[in-house]
Amino acid sequence: MSLVVVVSLLLTHPHPHPYPYPSSCRFYKAVHGGEVKRGSLLSLLNPFSKAYANIRETKAAGRVTDQNFEGDGLTLGGLAILDVGGEAVYTFAEKNFGDRASLTEISKQLSHLYHS
Repeated sequence: MSLVVVVSLLLTHPHPHPYPYPSSCRFYKAVHGGEVKRGSLLSLLNPFSKAYANIRETKAAGRVTDQNFEGDGLTLGGLAILDVGGEAVYTFAEKNFGDRASLTEISKQLSHLYHS
């Protein structure tokens, strides 16, 4: 039941902006502890940085099939899983461009929500 409510809210409340979450959105602040975090353009250009390694790994795995250049491109994102009451039961904040949340942890949290 919890999972259905969260998905339903995402699908029935389209965002008025041309890209999903503008940097002024509360989502970024909630995931990053109260402020919007921005990555460094230098980390995208530095072949020894974690961000650059994430980009190489993603391209090599074929996970990038399409790109867009809307938005500022430097705002770091994340993931939030909410319960029915809107409380965050899990958050993941991107520290470097291309960081991904643990699928094991996401699965565990969603399973817990579904069975509660």
